Amino acid sequence: MHAPRILILYSEPVLPAGHPDAASEREVLDIVEVVDEHLSAAGYDVCRLGAGHDPVPVVKNLRRLRPDAVFNLFEGTADDGINEVYMGGLLEWMKIPF
Repeated sequence: MHAPRILILYSEPVLPAGHPDAASEREVLDIVEVVDEHLSAAGYDVCRLGAGHDPVPVVKNLRRLRPDAVFNLFEGTADDGINEVYMGGLLEWMKIPF
C-alpha cells in the first residue's frame, strides 16, 4: 500500500521584490514549508505546485503528479485575486478532492 499523495497547491509570488506587498505575498512559501513538514511527518507522499496566471501548467502538472488530494493554499495572484475561485472549480472539474 502506498502513502496517499498530497499536493500542496499555492499562489506563486508574482510581485517584484521592491513592491510594498511583496513580503506579504511571499509568506505563503513559509506556510508551504510548514505544511509539507507536517504532512511528511504524518506519512504522506507530499509534492508541491506553485500556480500563477496560466492554468495550463497547473492542469499538466496535476495530471502528471496524480495527487490523491490537494492541500489548497492558492489565494489567487496578488494582481488578480479572482482566479482563486477558478482554481477550486478546476480541482472540482478534475475530480481531485481538496
